[in-house]
Amino acid sequence: MKAVGAASNEEEAGMFELIKTSTSQFLALQSVSRHVKINEEAVAKFAATIGPKELQSATRTPFPLKFKDRASELNFLGLLHALNFGSGYRELLHQHCNRGAYETIAHGCIGAHISQTINADFLLNLKLVDIPQLFGIPLDMDVEIKPAIHSTKHSPVRPLAAKIVAVCNKMGRTMRARQWEGFSDFVMETLEDIRGVGPGGQSKQRKGSSRPAADFVKELGKAFPSVFKDVYEFKQQSDDSTNTIEEGKENKQDPASTSTTVGMVHIYKKAQLLVNELHRRFKDEDPSLFDFEDIDNMTVCADNVLPAALRHYGILEYSEELGRRVDSRCPLKNREMECAMRAGSIVACEMILKELKARSSDWNTKKRRKNVGENPGGKKLEATYSHPKCRPLSDSDLKKAREQQLEELEDHSYGCIVLSSSASRSSSENESEQQLPQHTCVLLIKPKKTSKGYVFPKGHPDPGEKMEDCACRETREETGVTPSGHLQSAYAERGYSFIGKLHSDKWKKHAAYPDEAKRPILVVHKIVRLYFAWCSTLNTSQLRPNSEAHEVVWVPLQEAEQKLTFQEDKDMLREVLRTNQVMTKLSALKWEIPKKYQKGSAGDSKQGVDNRRDDFEDDPSKLATSDALDFYLWREVGKLPQVRKEPRHLMQDTVFY
Repeated sequence: MKAVGAASNEEEAGMFELIKTSTSQFLALQSVSRHVKINEEAVAKFAATIGPKELQSATRTPFPLKFKDRASELNFLGLLHALNFGSGYRELLHQHCNRGAYETIAHGCIGAHISQTINADFLLNLKLVDIPQLFGIPLDMDVEIKPAIHSTKHSPVRPLAAKIVAVCNKMGRTMRARQWEGFSDFVMETLEDIRGVGPGGQSKQRKGSSRPAADFVKELGKAFPSVFKDVYEFKQQSDDSTNTIEEGKENKQDPASTSTTVGMVHIYKKAQLLVNELHRRFKDEDPSLFDFEDIDNMTVCADNVLPAALRHYGILEYSEELGRRVDSRCPLKNREMECAMRAGSIVACEMILKELKARSSDWNTKKRRKNVGENPGGKKLEATYSHPKCRPLSDSDLKKAREQQLEELEDHSYGCIVLSSSASRSSSENESEQQLPQHTCVLLIKPKKTSKGYVFPKGHPDPGEKMEDCACRETREETGVTPSGHLQSAYAERGYSFIGKLHSDKWKKHAAYPDEAKRPILVVHKIVRLYFAWCSTLNTSQLRPNSEAHEVVWVPLQEAEQKLTFQEDKDMLREVLRTNQVMTKLSALKWEIPKKYQKGSAGDSKQGVDNRRDDFEDDPSKLATSDALDFYLWREVGKLPQVRKEPRHLMQDTVFY
């Protein structure tokens, strides 16, 4: 019996390459390809619609939670990703919990973090009776047998609750056996071993791995196989038919079969999502451990959503039998069909990425011509005085810049959109202070340099200062208000170009200072980033404008856009308030939000995430990654109601998606 996809292949190729190879080989089998095929013409057509802007980095954001240390955050993330399954219960969860699958799991994990200490003991001792309180999943339901006669029976989502308990208990037993207090111990121990360092960053006597992300995914599957080892094992007969092995029980085979090979399809959806989140969240804090240099080699995270999206675009083509099962809302019980759909998603996305990388030379050429100002013949062109993040100069300013051959400067400012509620006014305020109705309010300033209207507080960072720290400091200095908190990942960014003198902060450090006659006039590409922040208590007595502000006011949110001077500020206000994490925070605070700022309201523009990070790299081909494509497809599904509402395939017994 020959083994396909054996452990030796993992060592030679690495886990990411093994995922790509095994899914491709599986999809090529005759018995599998009759269910799922990839339309190469549709792949090329779809890839042609995607450019650098569509492939901007994903902005998946952390939860608005406070963690006492890195260990507690790692424990939370480990639990969240371990329990990231239940998609087959989506419709039932909406009926009984008013939430989808992921929202239900996230709700429970947040509850566990707030009320418990997520560690090995918590996981090991979790019981079925704990699930309703933590996750809001009912175990039983009341049914009416006859008029006025009721009985109790098990809820249809009870099996999901049992799976949650089983996964947690298995993880707890593994941690207890390995003497890990929590998931964080596994993460740190594993990464230190992969990186070739000891506790505290001490060097070991060996070189670290060149593929840390792939190795971490592999170790995650080895340590917690029933939770993260997302593989499908099948037996292939000599006639190229396959026989899946489901839950350890082999299906009946024709005894006349002669030659058999064992195949293993590797997918590792949850493990790849987790390693990617660890990279994004901690790479700046601890690059020696978490800045995975091979992270761009990961594949898309194939679940039940990507097949639906790719089928919509004609990229995945299903057999009549499989298409009928999916379209008729019948649960999929055939592991081979399920694996074919997920494997097809991975292979198709790899083909899309190949197309995009082949086209990236065109992106590079366009960017080089734009920056260098040369055409293919080498003739010098006029300077464009443009910036990819900024609204362009007016025609008159562009003409002036070219005539005077002005230099260009990229200028960054950071500030806060601070909200509070007049319902939480300080009791110390007296009648002479600013009176506000019971509304959610936003903090605005009127700068001294302009009398046109109001803006958000913002300013330039000090050397080495973090962007969000600068935003909070500038807010405090310009208004006297210290935010109670802010969300590092909830921000909006806009840019605009203009002609002006060198800013006073930079002018004071200029060699010609203080001779105003020599103060440079430049084309300034101004990029402003505003973070969401809040004040638990609204106290107008704190308002103290500094030398740069003429006035500081709390304005009812409903009236904010009438007060704001610039359209960019109005757009950023709308964008920030419509992000999921801000809506979650405001809901927790029980602050009223005008309907026009709620998601899906009239006037909701196609800005949001698409315009948040338009930072093309010097090499745009680096944008063509599985993570970026995965996120782009998820965004597109959100715009396709017919795909979003499709039940997809309902595989309820899996713990891998």
